[in-house]
Amino acid sequence: MNHLSWKYPFKEHTNLDDSAIYAAKTGTEILALVEQEMGITTSPAHSDWINDVQPIWTDITFLRLYKEFSPQVRHLIGPDQAPYVLFDTIKCNDYPGEEPNLELWDVLEQAVQFNLETYGIDGFRIDIGHVLPTPLLTRIFDKIKEINPNAILISEDLFNCNHKKAANTGYNIMLGSGWNVMTEITKDNLVAYIEELPELNIHVFVFAETADTPRITSRGGVEVARMIAVFNQFLPNAIPYVTTGYEMNEEQPLNCGLGDNTGGASLSRAFFNVMQINWTNPAPMLPLLAELSEFKKEWLGLVKPDNFFVAQSPNNTVLYGYMHKDQTLLCCCNLSADASSQVDLKAAVPGRGPMTVTLDSSLTATSIGQTLDSLLLAPNQAVVLVNKNRQIIRERVYDEREQERNRVVA
Repeated sequence: MNHLSWKYPFKEHTNLDDSAIYAAKTGTEILALVEQEMGITTSPAHSDWINDVQPIWTDITFLRLYKEFSPQVRHLIGPDQAPYVLFDTIKCNDYPGEEPNLELWDVLEQAVQFNLETYGIDGFRIDIGHVLPTPLLTRIFDKIKEINPNAILISEDLFNCNHKKAANTGYNIMLGSGWNVMTEITKDNLVAYIEELPELNIHVFVFAETADTPRITSRGGVEVARMIAVFNQFLPNAIPYVTTGYEMNEEQPLNCGLGDNTGGASLSRAFFNVMQINWTNPAPMLPLLAELSEFKKEWLGLVKPDNFFVAQSPNNTVLYGYMHKDQTLLCCCNLSADASSQVDLKAAVPGRGPMTVTLDSSLTATSIGQTLDSLLLAPNQAVVLVNKNRQIIRERVYDEREQERNRVVA
């Protein structure tokens, strides 16, 4: 405050710490107290999408990254115009100024350095980073990589079509389009989504739900959640992630800013209310997630974009997999909540059968261990199969590990 006192006519005896305590006790908006104590109005922030359904973000404000207005809008601004924040000033990637606010840029870079050196964190998610000036992001990323060359740099960009831009900016992971795909789980949506993944220049997250979407259980219940867990685990150029509560089939959302299916219902959302996860859920997702993770580790040599394929499949069913030399992995998902699906494995992977079931999402029955030429999928069931030769190798390796473990114990 002292550093900025030359710029703002503070009231005498201003104490923002006391104001914050007062706000917490009385429920008074902190920005109202800023106006009262400092004599300035802090503009609330807002989405960078025109006509976005999200309300104005009254708990934060935008930083002024340039000291003057973008050249594209200067002719629209009169000489007596008071400072303001509008659409052109937050889209600094499209409407940059010519004089960077370097004092602020220095502070942002120092904040990154402090977190890396003090806490040893392994990466950053840049909130709405796609609207920041590219030169600023380059500075920040260069500083991060100087300290930690292997740092994770996550873009919040919501659409896979921006993968080249995100990669060229310096990110190595982006949020991607998965949140949008999961708003309507149909064969056309899922197939179009996975067919573009091998061509991406950057890894994307894959998920059933995010902190900003309704829970996957609200789109079909636990069986759908388990099916999508299997579906997401083996996708190319993709990193599965779990939103807090998903592992327990939690139904209360954290927020519904994206893919809202509540129809405007007055729903308790954990971002704004106290939340207690249902830790007593009788059928948690944890065992399935652990099984998926362990299984994938054994197949990392095969699960690569160059080996990926999408197979022919019946209605409301998606089949994809990986094939290289004598190894084959096939993921089968029945999207229908009502009807079973008969899958001809000989047609799906010609010359690779019979296939052995090694993973099954079903809670009520399991087909693990069955070697089949034809597969009957129950509603919302997902299974993973491998070709028989590879399965024999896997079983032999497992037996050898058991023998070695017994030998060590003995």
